[in-house]
This record gives sequence, structure tokens and C-alpha cells, in this order.
Amino acid sequence: LRLTLKLPAMVVGAILLTAIASGTVSIVIGRNAMREAALEDMLHGAELYASAVVAHIDGARALIASTAGLPQLKNLEQAREIAASVLARSTAFEYIMFLTPAGSMAMIEPLAIGEGLSIPDLSFSAWFGEVRRTGRAVVSDLHISPATQRPTVVIAAPVHAADGRITGVWAGALEL
Repeated sequence: LRLTLKLPAMVVGAILLTAIASGTVSIVIGRNAMREAALEDMLHGAELYASAVVAHIDGARALIASTAGLPQLKNLEQAREIAASVLARSTAFEYIMFLTPAGSMAMIEPLAIGEGLSIPDLSFSAWFGEVRRTGRAVVSDLHISPATQRPTVVIAAPVHAADGRITGVWAGALEL
């Protein structure tokens, strides 16, 4: 009688233990699969967002680089008109500025932003130095704007004279 009770109890116990173990393994595997799927979705979303940011910056860089080549930038009044036109047609920029070759602010549009400018000489800016050094359009790192005191990224391009020397820097602060 004892053996007849022990054997079925051991079989039932083994079945319960197997069920508990397989259920636990299934939960762990399922949780890991769901975690991996969620991470893949987040990574895909981050890649899409990064691609959109790169496309936005590339478009803004192309706009600054192409307008920096306009001959009208030699005249500050026409430069202000070009800046106003760019700001009216593009949502990429918060403000646009023209700097002298030494880094002093020659023009900023909209004019109201220039009134709050804490530092009219931007020659210390890394992006300004890189434009002067390379003679090409650059995208700055994220920094605090001296004009708005808010985070910004500046896209800047050199303005060249007919002989190739840099006569100024045309720059736009991205609207973040």
C-alpha cells in the first residue's frame, strides 16, 4: 500500500515540478523576447529620428551655404533683406547673422534679437574659428546662444570675395 501511494505521488510531484519549471522558463524566454522586440522598435525609432535630424541639418546647411554665395551679401542692407527672406521662407532658423572677418556682429535678423545680444564679438566661438580655418560651411555643437540665452546649433559659411579671401561669415542659429 505504501508503494502504491508513493509512486503516484512521485509521478504527480514530477509532473508538477516539470510544469513549474517549464512555465518559469517560458515566462523568462517570453519576457526576453518581448524586451528584445521593444528594444528593436526603440532603436528603429531612434534611427528614424536621427535620419530626420540629419536631413533637417543638411537642408539648413545647404540653405546657408547657397545664400552665402550671393553677391548681394557685400551690402549689409541687402544682407538684411536676404536674411529676412530666408527667415520668412524657412522654419529652420531662429535668427541669421553676418559677421565681419574678425568675428564682430555686422548684422542680425530679426533686429529685435540683436538688442538682447550679450556679446557682439563671436570670434571666440569654435564654429567661427572652424569656418575661418577651413573656409567651408560648418555645423556647431549645441551651445547657449549669446543672442537668446537658449540652446542652439549654428550653421555658418564663409562669404568669399572674388579673389577668394573671406570677407565675412554668414550664419544661422537653428530653431530648436
